[in-house]
Amino acid sequence: MLRRSFTARFFKDNQISNVYIYRKNVDIEDLKLQKSEIESVVWQDYKYIKEKLEKSDSAYCIIFEEFSKLEPFLKK
Repeated sequence: MLRRSFTARFFKDNQISNVYIYRKNVDIEDLKLQKSEIESVVWQDYKYIKEKLEKSDSAYCIIFEEFSKLEPFLKK
């Protein structure tokens, strides 16, 4: 749980974000998602997300230190 400032007011950020490394080509349209469990799926480049997190972009609720742990797996 993060404590963040948003519009000069603090709040508890209880969002859960899961980040997965998937190494095969897949079309998002072909995925069968359980709508009650998943709001959305997007493909994004690691470097792009890392830049956003370094700039504290409020659109990303992933903790930078946790996200950075993915980098060694991406270099394999």
